Amino acid sequence: MKEKLEYKILKYLSNNENGEFLDISHLSENNKLLKDKISDFKKREFLKTRLYPPNVSTSGGLVVSASIKPPKCLITSQGNEYLLKIEKDFNIGKVENKTINYNLKDSNVGQINQDSESSNNDSKIEINTYDTKKPIKKTIAARIFSLITENKLISGLIIGLIFEESIFGKITELIKNLIE
Repeated sequence: MKEKLEYKILKYLSNNENGEFLDISHLSENNKLLKDKISDFKKREFLKTRLYPPNVSTSGGLVVSASIKPPKCLITSQGNEYLLKIEKDFNIGKVENKTINYNLKDSNVGQINQDSESSNNDSKIEINTYDTKKPIKKTIAARIFSLITENKLISGLIIGLIFEESIFGKITELIKNLIE
């Protein structure tokens, strides 16, 4: 499964997710197959895409043509959920042993106070990572509360009804008169 283009695309986008659209043209030599997969994922709302600017040529007149590269992609939450489902179904990604090699001397991530001896040596860190992304199930009360707090119209109507009842009390009188 790790060799399938579908998995490669989603895994690459998930691992490199930084809120920006990413170039994934290096994942496959077959641009048509890659564009078809991207189109399929976009329809299923697993990705968002951004096209490259068109190619412009001025030799023999102005010629504008679409870029031959597949569009840049950004994984969505549904794409991440689908990737987790794939990994769960095929027992991929449960526990991975990762080794991170970095060279402090060439690092541009941040400034590190260090002596000259350690700056010339590569450092190695071994990490066991565990898959901790589990969907959280909400209770009915939590769903109703989130619906009320996220929807301004519903929360406004509820606040208006409470205000009207506390100040005027006309609604309860109206209901009593209708019942009698």
